Amino acid sequence: IKNKKEGKKIVRNNVNNTLNIMNQNNINITINDFGNEDISHINYQFVLDIISKMNGSAIIKYIKAVHCDNPCNLNIILPNHKQKYVLLWKNNKWVLNNKKSILDGMIVKNFDRINDVYEKIEYKLPPKIKKEYNNYADTFDKSSEERELIKNGALNMLVENNNKLLKN
Repeated sequence: IKNKKEGKKIVRNNVNNTLNIMNQNNINITINDFGNEDISHINYQFVLDIISKMNGSAIIKYIKAVHCDNPCNLNIILPNHKQKYVLLWKNNKWVLNNKKSILDGMIVKNFDRINDVYEKIEYKLPPKIKKEYNNYADTFDKSSEERELIKNGALNMLVENNNKLLKN
């Protein structure tokens, strides 16, 4: 660029200055012990929807709500399907535990949580929903195949959730 007054050539150097501002947000989360999950985030309508469509997928959906949707309940780590053990948060430390027995217990405990709500609201429910719920409850109690399907679904869901957490 020529400066008309002086007739000299002025060279402008464009320098890109990059300002990196790093926002660091520290969030402290207290993880609840496995077995002592906070379920206060699970509302009545959610459980009613679970009860209305009760099946193995509904139990898995409920387990996901308990263990994945509340950061304080991220108390089980299943890195992959092949390992025989899981890590559980207990007494302020991670401990190894048998995967099969933990998943079996998790399924029963969460079915019991759903069933506790069902027993409180059963009198309000339409006969069709009561019948379907009770038919499924019988299947759940008597069918080892059904529990195995739920266990595999819960395992897949928990491994997928753990993988998402690790990527973030």
